[in-house]
Amino acid sequence: SLGARSALSGSHDKLVKAGMRRGSGLTSEMANVNEWGFDVFKCEEQAALHDSCAMAVVADEVLRVHHLLLLLLGVDMTEATDAHNKSFGSSVVSPGFNTIDSRSTAAHDTPSARPARRLGARANVVSSYFTAVSAGYRDNPYHNRYHGTDVLQSCSVMLHQDKLARLLEPEHKLALLIAAAVHDFKHPGVSNKFLTTTGSDEAITWNDMSVLENMHVSEAFRLMRTEELDLFAFVERDTRLLLRKLIIELVLATDLALSFKYVSNMKHATDQDPGLEKEDTATAVMCMVLKCCDVGHPSKPLPLHLQWTTRITEEFFKQGDRERELGLAVSPLCDRGDVNLPKAQLGFIDFVVLPQYRPMAAFLETDEFLRRVADNRAYWEAEAKKPTQSPPTTYVAVGAAGGAAGGGAGGGAGGG
Repeated sequence: SLGARSALSGSHDKLVKAGMRRGSGLTSEMANVNEWGFDVFKCEEQAALHDSCAMAVVADEVLRVHHLLLLLLGVDMTEATDAHNKSFGSSVVSPGFNTIDSRSTAAHDTPSARPARRLGARANVVSSYFTAVSAGYRDNPYHNRYHGTDVLQSCSVMLHQDKLARLLEPEHKLALLIAAAVHDFKHPGVSNKFLTTTGSDEAITWNDMSVLENMHVSEAFRLMRTEELDLFAFVERDTRLLLRKLIIELVLATDLALSFKYVSNMKHATDQDPGLEKEDTATAVMCMVLKCCDVGHPSKPLPLHLQWTTRITEEFFKQGDRERELGLAVSPLCDRGDVNLPKAQLGFIDFVVLPQYRPMAAFLETDEFLRRVADNRAYWEAEAKKPTQSPPTTYVAVGAAGGAAGGGAGGGAGGG
């Protein structure tokens, strides 16, 4: 009920202000978690200082904000509220798995407290899953755990758009947020083309088709085969099957080589094609939300955009170094000695980012994101007019890396 949601959210906010149990020290940057300019790098720094997992803390918050955590826990709002009220009183109710902690209920081992203890144990499974996903991202300059957390947070912010909030059911939103977190899970740091050209085990397994994307989503579900990481253990069977179907579709959509298909689907949804079922419309829109957030750093504040740009450029160069060592032709944008960063970024924005953001903006009936992209595009236009180009590392230093690397072919030094 709305009353239960209000009580849960209000009590959780009080706890956040006091400092989350496993997210203690993260509240300064987490105050911006519902903002498009959220700085995931600061969040990760704070997490490291306090022995916390930034992805798990962000997942906790966004699932709470969109009233989705209790769906994962297999309980309704009223049941959860009653369980907590009996155990602690209404002032301590919280739907976040960083505050619904089985350890916090251990001292209340009474019959009335046991429902809350069960809830806490279930919440620990959810927290553990996102922690394991974060740990599974490899230490690449760009597609690492920072990127996974950033895309998760960005999708959450976009879900606040009125039209998306009305169109999507809770199961849709939950699938989108999980897909965002896992979409580059265990990425090796090279492109699909590199994997197929070198005849990698991944390419053999997935028959050269969306190799990385198939691997990411398969490995994400493989994690759930461990009991303590079974994210859907408390979800009804039909819902579990639906979530799996949606997550697979969403992660596969992040292959940039297939962008034309998904842009076309989005245009049909925007035009309200009478031949489309509501579920098809929802899937098309969700795919485009994830795709936009995946390549969305040109829509972020310039300092963040420059940080991401330097990271993907270094990652491309590392692939180029490997290609040269193997005697292969160096892929476009991967040659350290031959790159024009402003030109590459303009190409990425014009041929990858904007073709996805335009139909998204038309559907949402807002030009907010397009204005942000235009601002950063103007920066690169100005850089391109300078008589000499500086190497990428002068734009912003590459910080300590986190986890996995980008997927399909790209149109510029942007990542995805």
